[in-house]
Amino acid sequence: LATRGTNALDIALADQDFLSANRLNGSPETLDQLRRELYQTLNRRTIRSPNDLVALAGDMARLAQHRVGVSQSVVVLEFVTAAAGGLDDYSSYLTADQLRDVYSQIEGNFVGLGVELKADQGALLIVHVIPSSPAETAGIQKGDRIVAVDGKSTADLSTDEAAAMLTGEEGTWVQVTLFSPGQEQRLVSVNREHVEVPSLEDVKIVDVEYGVAYIRLPAFQKSTSRDLESALWDLHRQGMKSLVLDLRGNPGGLLTAAV
Repeated sequence: LATRGTNALDIALADQDFLSANRLNGSPETLDQLRRELYQTLNRRTIRSPNDLVALAGDMARLAQHRVGVSQSVVVLEFVTAAAGGLDDYSSYLTADQLRDVYSQIEGNFVGLGVELKADQGALLIVHVIPSSPAETAGIQKGDRIVAVDGKSTADLSTDEAAAMLTGEEGTWVQVTLFSPGQEQRLVSVNREHVEVPSLEDVKIVDVEYGVAYIRLPAFQKSTSRDLESALWDLHRQGMKSLVLDLRGNPGGLLTAAV
């Protein structure tokens, strides 16, 4: 864990985005020297307990602050995030915004535009538009790319930063610049609203003759098992003999609902 945390600091101090975001005032030579000192600090220590790990992170934070003026909390956060990922295959550190997103997914509601995004060459690709959401009302479609949010290019923002700009207080507006291949860019204003995420989508019989039914599960929410049971009984009454459960793009969610 100590090695993972130190490696993360080493990578961060060589990353231009990290340096710019934290306004580090050290020269390249000073930064290189700091990176060497971090490993020297690690190699001089014997880590036998969690307290030893905490002490190491604190010493590295004070060293980095003294050398290049970076906040100690920033250093500790980088260290802890990497160390947490080394606990096991399932552990990771979540920021407050990331934790909020997880709970929004589990509860099936949030305030925002109602889109699912992924990074795509400096833009945010719309991979799904939630039915009846503000985004659908504004004409945003799957396959559109958000290239700017409130006039700020997504190429100059991290994915998390750009996505965070889309959220906000209910009733407020956000302007997104959209681009689709073969079309001109268009500016769209979207009202942030309370969005209910359906636990099931496209519940239907796709082949009446053979009784093939289809259900898409976008995520595992609190209501998924209840809604799925109700949908299955309804499809059974319609003559369902076989079922396709579409989990493509499902990021997971509540374990009890998935089981």
